[in-house]
Amino acid sequence: MVKTTSRFNLGIERFDGNNKMLVPLNTNGQWVAIDTTFSTGAVFPGNPVMYINNWDGDGGQLGVAYIDNWELYASPDKKIVATKKALAFDNVFTTAEFLVTGNNLDEDITITAPAGITVSPATLPSDAMVSPVTITFDGTTILDGEIVLTSGDIVTSVKVKTTSATDCYKPLAEGNLVTDPQMNDLSNYAVRNTVSLVNIITEPENVYCGAQSMKLGNGKNTDSGFLDLPLAGLVSANIAFNRCKR
Repeated sequence: MVKTTSRFNLGIERFDGNNKMLVPLNTNGQWVAIDTTFSTGAVFPGNPVMYINNWDGDGGQLGVAYIDNWELYASPDKKIVATKKALAFDNVFTTAEFLVTGNNLDEDITITAPAGITVSPATLPSDAMVSPVTITFDGTTILDGEIVLTSGDIVTSVKVKTTSATDCYKPLAEGNLVTDPQMNDLSNYAVRNTVSLVNIITEPENVYCGAQSMKLGNGKNTDSGFLDLPLAGLVSANIAFNRCKR
């Protein structure tokens, strides 16, 4: 379990001497379970380490991290691990990324997607570790399918679904100061405590328009969520702002 007040890094110095950052951590002051997989690589020089640190965190604004119940297990099973289980896109939100790790695989990992979705790269080595894969939607094809990752007879998949926001999002006027009105990227806002993205696969009943919405709180009435829109540089004195549509 990890609790951080700013950006930290969980990583591994692999046995082949390469450093890999496994997970960027920023839990906004909440305890979160972190579950990740890594591969040791083929070479075994001395003294590899697993680390958590705040090097280069949040532009030098160093915070605090708390760690408890740290567990590490050897995994002899052959498997492909993707950091995303479901991706949703619309005509505005068209690009996403997930990370892929191969464990004890004998063959390269091939990645295939339904028509309307492209993946890059389409092939990863069998010992891929937190390797990025970029997913791009063509912006028009409506689909409900899977991105499939295959290595020999080992298969895993990521659900993918697309929609259009054309009919449900019509700006009230030109000049919207909110750069991400459809709430697709947490980094466009200042968030605290429990704030997350939900989409038309994970919580379709809670998405009003397009592919995603933002969820504040944990839904269990045990934690709060704060979403702030930084106004510095957007507003000035003696100017009226209206139509704050929600």
